Amino acid sequence: MKVYPIPGVGYGSNSYLVKSDKTALVDTGTDYANIIKETSKLNIQIDYLILTHEHYDHVALASQIVLNYNTRVYAHQLAAEYLEVGDSKHILCDLFNTQYPPIKVDVILGHGDVIDLGEARLKVIYTPGHSAGSVCLYERDSGYLFSGDVVFRDGIGRSDLPGGDFNKLMISLDNLHKLYLKDGVKRLLPGHGPLGEGRDLEKNHLMYSSNIK
Repeated sequence: MKVYPIPGVGYGSNSYLVKSDKTALVDTGTDYANIIKETSKLNIQIDYLILTHEHYDHVALASQIVLNYNTRVYAHQLAAEYLEVGDSKHILCDLFNTQYPPIKVDVILGHGDVIDLGEARLKVIYTPGHSAGSVCLYERDSGYLFSGDVVFRDGIGRSDLPGGDFNKLMISLDNLHKLYLKDGVKRLLPGHGPLGEGRDLEKNHLMYSSNIK
């Protein structure tokens, strides 16, 4: 498995091309030119589009990617419910001063599901708190954790947006910390900002430990 980070531009999220026997794009960001540039340079097709959650800065290009790459869209059930009707409140259209056309989600993800890319297998971890439909993706062989907006190298995601819940976010952070202790997460690939290491889960968990019940 090889992972090619596509850094976010402006308010757009980071995206990640995960190349194995099949290729997945984790989140879209907001800069389509960067997606085109990277896939052209690598000469690869996007087979799966995996959305970590329903916020606009992560899903903005979904309809374009589906149209141009004929890819299948994966998202948690709650995220799918918002995306398939273009729910402006939970997609945060007002925050980003935009509109969002509904998209079809082909595969509904649940906690513990595995997305099989061939050599690489991405395990789905349901991690609500930043949004209702947030998931993280863990590739055990490499120790890579795609953490969306749940946890970053130097902090955690907001919980004051529609669908957010601070207590649930703390539980999600605790569960990711347990994964780090059990499986030895090596690399943190967040939705915004620089990439981190597994030990950043320990750091952030310690920072918020007094809030974890």
